[in-house]
Formats: sequence, C-alpha cells, structure tokens
Amino acid sequence: MKRKSHLVFFVCFLVATLAAAAEEKNLCKVTCESEQQQCRGLAVSQTETDMNPPWHFDFDNQLLDRKRDMRSVLEDKQRRSDIEKNLKFERSQQCTKVYMQCMGLC
Repeated sequence: MKRKSHLVFFVCFLVATLAAAAEEKNLCKVTCESEQQQCRGLAVSQTETDMNPPWHFDFDNQLLDRKRDMRSVLEDKQRRSDIEKNLKFERSQQCTKVYMQCMGLC
C-alpha cells in the first residue's frame, strides 16, 4: 500500500512538472517571438533613418537632379533601392538569428 501511494505521488509530481515545463516553454516561445517583433520594428526604423538621415534635404537633391542627366538619376535611385533592400535583409537576418538563439535557450 505504501508503494502505491509513493507511485501515485510520483506520477502526480511528474505530471505537474511536465505541465509546468510545457507552460514555461510556451511562455519562453512567446517571449522570443515578442523580442523578434521588437527587433524587426527597430530594424525598420533604423533602415529608414539610415536611408533618410535628418540632415538629408530633398530640396538639395532635386536641384542636383536637375543638373544631371536622367540616366544617372535613375541609376542613383536604383543604387539607393538596392542598398535599402540589402540593409533590410541583413537586419532581418540578425533578428532571426537572435530569435533562434532565444529559442535555443528555451
């Protein structure tokens, strides 16, 4: 009889421990996902700031554009677009890396 009560106690303890671990893992996953979303939001704002710094004046660029031929203006715009895409991709990869490391700690 004593053995059965120990076994029942052990099974109850095991179930409670597994339930707590599952809940903890879920909480950990939610935390990692939240951190990833924050990282991506910061990455977007950093990219926007990098591509359009506060000292960047469109008026000056418009004056310069008038002095250059249309081809070089289009090439510059394409180059800026490529740089922006690369920055977004690199920063997104960093956020994914941070997420994976976080999940690895769970």
